[in-house]
Amino acid sequence: MRIKTFWIIVIKIIGLVFLLNSLSVISNSIFTSYLTVRQAGGETSTVFILILPTALVFLFLIFLFLFKAHWLVRILKLEKDFNEDRIELNMTYTKVINIAIIVISGVILANSIPQLCYQIFNLIRDKIPFGENQDFGFLIIDTVKIIVATGFMLNSKTITALISKSTHH
Repeated sequence: MRIKTFWIIVIKIIGLVFLLNSLSVISNSIFTSYLTVRQAGGETSTVFILILPTALVFLFLIFLFLFKAHWLVRILKLEKDFNEDRIELNMTYTKVINIAIIVISGVILANSIPQLCYQIFNLIRDKIPFGENQDFGFLIIDTVKIIVATGFMLNSKTITALISKSTHH
C-alpha cells in the first residue's frame, strides 16, 4: 500500500467517525435549542437559524474528509518525510474502509443501546407522558443513532463503494 493510500484511509476513517458523531451533536443541539427557545417564549424557527451554521460546517467537514481525502493529503503534505514508498499491508483499501465502518458502527451501537434502555427506564419510572417529558428527545436521538449505525453496519459495502468512488489511488 502506498503512503498516500494509507493517509487517505486514515482521513476517511476520521471522516466516518465525524459523520456518525455529528448525528448526535446536531440532533442534541436541535433538541436543546428547541427547548431553550420554547421555554423563553421565542419562535421555533429561531432554532433552525441557530443550528444552520453548525450543521453547514459539519456537512462541509464531512464532505472534505470523506470525499476530498486525496486533496487533504496533498495540502497537508502527509506523505512527505517518509523514507519508504509503501507500507506492507495484506488488505485492500476497500477492505480496510469496510472494517472501519463496521467497527465504528459497532462502537456507536455499544454506546447507544444502553443509553436507549436508560431513557426507556426513566420514562417508565417517571410515568410522564411522552410529549411532556424533556428526556423524550434523547430517546429519539438514541433510537436514530441505533438505526443509523445499524444501517451503516448492514450496508457497509455500499457505503465503502460510495466513499471509495471519490478516491484516486
